[in-house]
Amino acid sequence: MPHVGGGSSGGGGGFHSGGSHSGSSTYVPKRDIYGNNHSRYYIRPGFYINHIYVPYSRVHRGFYAIRSYLFIFIMSLVLFGIAIVTCFINKTDGMLEDYSLNRYSILYSQDNNYEYNLLIEIIPYDNEIELDYLPIVGDNVSKEIDEMFGNQHTVFGGALFNKLETNENKTNNLYTYLAESLNTTCDNIHQKYYFENEKNTKIYNNTTFNLGSDIDLVLAMDRFFETTGYNIIIDVNYFSDPYHPNYILAIFFGAMGLIMLGISVFRSIFVILAVKKINQEDKNGNLEKYYEGEEKYEDHIKRHPIDEPYTYDKNEYEELKKEFTVDKSQYDINEDEYK
Repeated sequence: MPHVGGGSSGGGGGFHSGGSHSGSSTYVPKRDIYGNNHSRYYIRPGFYINHIYVPYSRVHRGFYAIRSYLFIFIMSLVLFGIAIVTCFINKTDGMLEDYSLNRYSILYSQDNNYEYNLLIEIIPYDNEIELDYLPIVGDNVSKEIDEMFGNQHTVFGGALFNKLETNENKTNNLYTYLAESLNTTCDNIHQKYYFENEKNTKIYNNTTFNLGSDIDLVLAMDRFFETTGYNIIIDVNYFSDPYHPNYILAIFFGAMGLIMLGISVFRSIFVILAVKKINQEDKNGNLEKYYEGEEKYEDHIKRHPIDEPYTYDKNEYEELKKEFTVDKSQYDINEDEYK
């Protein structure tokens, strides 16, 4: 199939190698220092109401209760921002190449000598100052000619690049620059490579941009055909033709943001209500019935005053567990219900 010019036939690829595993996970109940099972929703020592965890310490209790959902809320806004930006960033690697290859197949579809042709794809920007250029070369085009049509380090690509970089009216004089670059290329060709092609040199300006006079360009294209035996087509299209917004990606990020926003708002409401309830029960002196921890409430509050900042350290309770010898027969523990 045709390929990007410049002496490279393209191709290549890769793979991801990764192992697989199977198996099932088993829920192992967590126990406090006395050997009693914790509830399934247990996180750390604190207060639990309707399975919602409320921090033990009174210090900034509301903030610490809701901070994880605040983080989710912020991340949802970030995802919304990414979705919006994605709609505006519509130029990605590979878009122009795929588009140009497709244009080659369309414009030369009826050609009996499909692989003996060249296509010069030009994409002017909307500001009419910048433009993108990409040559597509048939696989049966001679390597010497192939290597002349590429980036700014090739014969044709370099001549066109210099013309565009040293002149401000890139779009308005485009046909002139293409003609001069093609003539420079022909000056470096000293033999004809193919003799069975039918002439099919054409210029397609699918935009409303004024690209200048095409008289010299037509003559240069005819000269190239007579010199090499290969057809060449100039194809000019709008920026939006190859470069289009990636709406699928934008929808994905937007949907993820919406889901995270819903979770953060929905859960935050219940957490706020739980914190209010615990604060009210704190005033009424009824906190003990909502407490769940690694040790009894009266022991825990002696070791960790509720009015002081509290940080959970599971190693502290691992040490305490060593002080107790647990006889499981005295507890009503059904291991099967956790499997």
